[in-house]
Amino acid sequence: MKHVDIDVQLQLLRRMDHPWLAKVLIAVLLLSVFALSYKAMTEGKYGLLFVPVILMLFIWALAESLPHIHRAVLGIDSNDRQRGHAKIWMAHSTDDVSYYVDVTIAGQEIWSFQFRPVGWIPVPGIIEVECCFIHGTPWPVLILTSHGVLHPCAKPLPMEGDEAALRTK
Repeated sequence: MKHVDIDVQLQLLRRMDHPWLAKVLIAVLLLSVFALSYKAMTEGKYGLLFVPVILMLFIWALAESLPHIHRAVLGIDSNDRQRGHAKIWMAHSTDDVSYYVDVTIAGQEIWSFQFRPVGWIPVPGIIEVECCFIHGTPWPVLILTSHGVLHPCAKPLPMEGDEAALRTK
């Protein structure tokens, strides 16, 4: 993957934020799920039911991530920013790498979430970051590093007690 400048990464993020387009896409996919399910059931082709199931999983993933993309775009223009530290780590599976970050901000909870890098390849370790917040959301909606930007794919989880102590070392 080619490394992309942070300003370009922010532009890409802005382009991903089209709530009306996402709603139309989800509606079309749901209609496809109903049509395929109806066809499979009425024609007795039950093997086709895996297609609507896969589409539903895709719809769920899309619906889960879209609000976080929108919040991240709002965070680009936010003046509510704080310095902090982020511990980036990876989990490997047989065919994929998942990226995670634990964000520490003085006087606040430690937030942990999965992210998908766009235009850069994260390196595991602890780095200084700038965390962007928006009104009504307790976690950082966008994190700016010297190498790239990241935002949650799903709702971040606050870490507490022993878990936080172990993961931030």
